[in-house]
Amino acid sequence: MNKSIVYGLGLITMLAVCLYLVVSMNRLQKQVDKLKNQQTFTTAHSEEDEEDGETGEKEKDDDEEVELAIYMNRLQLYTNKLWFAAKNKNWELASFYLEEAEETMEEVAEDDIVEDGIRINEQMKTWGIPAIEPLEKAIESKDLKNVELEYTNLITNCNGCHTATKHSFIKIKIPDTPAFTNQVY
Repeated sequence: MNKSIVYGLGLITMLAVCLYLVVSMNRLQKQVDKLKNQQTFTTAHSEEDEEDGETGEKEKDDDEEVELAIYMNRLQLYTNKLWFAAKNKNWELASFYLEEAEETMEEVAEDDIVEDGIRINEQMKTWGIPAIEPLEKAIESKDLKNVELEYTNLITNCNGCHTATKHSFIKIKIPDTPAFTNQVY
């Protein structure tokens, strides 16, 4: 294939990713603004309820799906970067992104996320977190073949969780290209 065609396709892909990120950031900012407004509203009403002697319980809203999507986007980003750091034998960077992925999984495991009657936090404890330690050991040993195997196991667990939570249409795979091409892996 002609180098200029490959370059052009790469540029188009990069622009598409950038556009996606801009749109996603805009959506996230709107969600943050909405949550801030709800928090201000809830705080104001809680203070009024206290004055009236009532207890102001927080009602669950439909934003849980959005929050879960934010966690999943972070996991996808961190594991993408982890893969390319490991493939380039940048073990310190791979370890850093694995730690970020683990922290995100722990946040999901600690939150009370229920979607379609399924406790997502429990699913994360079953599917996601157990795959971290073997991958961590593989990265520490700097054994690329073992890292590839344990990364594949992580991806398999992600897809198993998606199936268990009735989201089998979300299929994760080993990445072909880095999410960001402006970072040295």
